[in-house]
Amino acid sequence: MRPYIAWPAGFNVPLSKVTGYLLDPAGGSPAKARWWLAQGFSIARPDELAAALFEHTSAANFVGIRVPQRLWGHRLVFEGPIRTPIAAMPRVRSVWQVAAGTVHGVQGIADLVTAHRI
Repeated sequence: MRPYIAWPAGFNVPLSKVTGYLLDPAGGSPAKARWWLAQGFSIARPDELAAALFEHTSAANFVGIRVPQRLWGHRLVFEGPIRTPIAAMPRVRSVWQVAAGTVHGVQGIADLVTAHRI
């Protein structure tokens, strides 16, 4: 039997995730970073992408919850348009983790795992 899963108490976008991953062409996912930069986001203004990702977690974009076999937490998946500085509204998927056994997980806060175009 799966546990009851409540809607997160909040969403957390660490700026290090934005600057060191999503907007860093020299980081672990350079193609993803180049795409986000082409959408008008900038490593000099990481708050813009963080704010757009927060907005992306609307109920209209929610597509489901993934609960792994081993209950270390659960993931929420959102898909839909995202606001960009160049006024485009590309479709993206964002994935958020409520990790059991962490301070944020206990508080019911979902941390950003990734975000990419679809």
